[in-house]
Amino acid sequence: MSPEFDAPTRSPANSPLIAMASVTKSYGATLALSDFRIDVAAGDIIGLLGENGAGKTTAMRTLLGYLHADAGSVSVCSGSPLAPAIRSRIGYL
Repeated sequence: MSPEFDAPTRSPANSPLIAMASVTKSYGATLALSDFRIDVAAGDIIGLLGENGAGKTTAMRTLLGYLHADAGSVSVCSGSPLAPAIRSRIGYL
């Protein structure tokens, strides 16, 4: 870690840095995510793989707060991805 980087609020020891639990998102009659769950611990490297239309982009946009889930919960560093302190530390391309 570089000296100028101040780490965001730390998670409790056993909490994942990223957590999505029972997330559901639909676009009209089209179900994009159904009971989607993922926990990512500090140091984990993951990839979301799937066919076109599998829900990868919807999952990422929901995780980042760009989309609102119809059901379920999303947290980053044990807080809301919409919180300014957390949002300022997230990058997405």
